[in-house]
Amino acid sequence: MEQATIGARWSSRATFGLESLFIDGRVEGTINFPDNRVTVGRNGVVAANITANEVVIMGKVQGNVECADRLDVRSEGVLAGDVITHRISIEEARS
Repeated sequence: MEQATIGARWSSRATFGLESLFIDGRVEGTINFPDNRVTVGRNGVVAANITANEVVIMGKVQGNVECADRLDVRSEGVLAGDVITHRISIEEARS
């Protein structure tokens, strides 16, 4: 599977693409990957609305998330926004 990566030292205002995306940096604006996966890594900070087939959150997201298939929020992930999805998985925070 092809995947684009936004690294820890990279910042973007809007992102559109035809492949999966891994974010480990800072993104603001709009993320639109309707046929692919968007993963927000542990160092990812996103202030954007996300549209994707599947979204995995391990970092911080402030914005609305719309998934055609599944949203997966991992134990270290933080999401502040509205969600539209068919399936959702929220992992318990580790103590």
